[in-house]
Amino acid sequence: MVNIDTVYQKVLALANKEQRGYITPQEFNLLADKAQKDIINNYFHKIKTAYLKPKNQSEFSDEAEMVREKLSYIRNVQSVNILVTGNIATANLPTNTYSIATIFTPTTFNDDGSMQSTGGNELFEVDRNKLMDMLSNPLTRPTNKRPVYLRQSNSLIASGTQQRVTIEIFPSNINATSLNVDYWERPTAPNWAYIVVNQKALYNFSNAVHFVLHPSEEENLVVRILELAGVTIQKPELQQSAMTQKQITKQEQNS
Repeated sequence: MVNIDTVYQKVLALANKEQRGYITPQEFNLLADKAQKDIINNYFHKIKTAYLKPKNQSEFSDEAEMVREKLSYIRNVQSVNILVTGNIATANLPTNTYSIATIFTPTTFNDDGSMQSTGGNELFEVDRNKLMDMLSNPLTRPTNKRPVYLRQSNSLIASGTQQRVTIEIFPSNINATSLNVDYWERPTAPNWAYIVVNQKALYNFSNAVHFVLHPSEEENLVVRILELAGVTIQKPELQQSAMTQKQITKQEQNS
């Protein structure tokens, strides 16, 4: 976790109210949300490219391991029930699902439906064309031991702020009654909460929402927010300063 007040105070100090403009709490919260999402989205790109590089035996300096550690702050496993209607089996994924790592049954099943005491069967995602090919061939048809799922629909729930993803499970007569979903959570929007006293915004720690990021990302957050703020308050020198700092940091990391 990264403390939101620490980041905001650094952003204000670097932006310098008298020289480069003032960033209001409302503006900061919007920029903070985008900065957090930018950093998290970049993790998935980094971990993909990290596997193309030579493996480092030192855990503390291995790029893939470092990114996985940072992603662990938003990784979760949750159980969801399988709903059977007629000959269709579905499940609703957690509403805060950002990206799926894997889906698996709590218990391992054999092809004949018999159950083993430990483990679990992983469900692999397929598209509709692939599914039709699998269903048409007895040798590739999904079984209790080799289940698959089709992403059926995406829709906003009643609040309008959370997304419900429904998957259809094959075979539809799967013996499991629930699934374990291993996934990365949609990051909660950070919020520098405040109360107004004498026409000044004072930090309200009890209602604040902090960044769901690894502590090492504090400086990256400050730089990214300043970069975005340079566009918002129309101060190109602030944006240029933030971009220069980002380049310096990248050079130091790669040196």
